[in-house]
Amino acid sequence: VTVFYDPLGDIDFYPNGGAKQPQCESVEEDSSEYLSCNHGAAPYFFLQSINTAKCLFRSVQCPSYDDFLDGQCPPDSSTTDLMGLPAQKIPGLVPKSDFI
Repeated sequence: VTVFYDPLGDIDFYPNGGAKQPQCESVEEDSSEYLSCNHGAAPYFFLQSINTAKCLFRSVQCPSYDDFLDGQCPPDSSTTDLMGLPAQKIPGLVPKSDFI
């Protein structure tokens, strides 16, 4: 199974580091369902983002998920944005920036 992590858009969001999504925990990583399960989470996240009263996906710009987990990209000193419908174009942001 190949996973593509290269940034492609103005802002690229990687929920949960872009790896195994919570709803895919029971799917074997070497199965053909693995990639489709994780990729299939994208519409779910977008639909959830529409109800901003219920859920906001706050993301921070960070070079890697490991850096994020190590606390090297704190929201108060990093560029932040919301994922999904409420996402905003950030003036001066270099295209293909990674947000976790």
